[in-house]
Amino acid sequence: MSKWRVAANAAVSDRRGFQFILPGAGVSDPSDPAPAWLRRHITRVLTYISPSDLQGLAPIRLEYCLPEPVPGGLEWYRESRVIGAPVNGLYFESTASQPAIVFLHIPDVFGGLPRFLWGTSAGTLLIARTLTHEIGHHVLTLAGTVADNESDEETEASRYEVRVLIMMERELPIRFWLWLLKKLGDRQLAKGIRHWEKRDYRRALLHFDRALNLWTNRPLKDWYERARAECLRTTV
Repeated sequence: MSKWRVAANAAVSDRRGFQFILPGAGVSDPSDPAPAWLRRHITRVLTYISPSDLQGLAPIRLEYCLPEPVPGGLEWYRESRVIGAPVNGLYFESTASQPAIVFLHIPDVFGGLPRFLWGTSAGTLLIARTLTHEIGHHVLTLAGTVADNESDEETEASRYEVRVLIMMERELPIRFWLWLLKKLGDRQLAKGIRHWEKRDYRRALLHFDRALNLWTNRPLKDWYERARAECLRTTV
């Protein structure tokens, strides 16, 4: 069991007010249901997921605010909260008192996508990116895979994500929305570079994060890492 995820479990152990979506079964909290369009996104993505990969997973949690960092928790999560960097999703391994949890932070999942497009297949793709990545962490846990470090585990979870996205991209309509997301990602990257040139590193990081979230056809990793380093240098 990974040290960074063991410590992180405490971050949501006493959270309340989440909207729940059971894998393939709709909303389980009728007093605070998710919007129909959001339920459709989740249901559609889960059709590409093997039921065995969801074994032992609690209802998916959707939220519009993030839990506060806890002592001894994820360092990258604490840093992200301090510098205002987006956090799309989190995975928490099961404990003696709770099953494994996938948490999606809706504002960041759709970061950079115009609000009027949230209910389209572009929104489905963005939900898919985060949800399948977090489920990828769960699949590793189910298999008993212990990564040497957090970077290796993220790589394996990303491979699971990519496999599902490739299946989705076989559908012609999805290809159009993927093309649109890449165009929007290119625009976010251009905005980030403009803010970088103005030495507004926090705004630059926000737009680079959105470009990563939406996809882009242009090189981005170096820009993102430099902006994050500048934000951490001046804030943390």
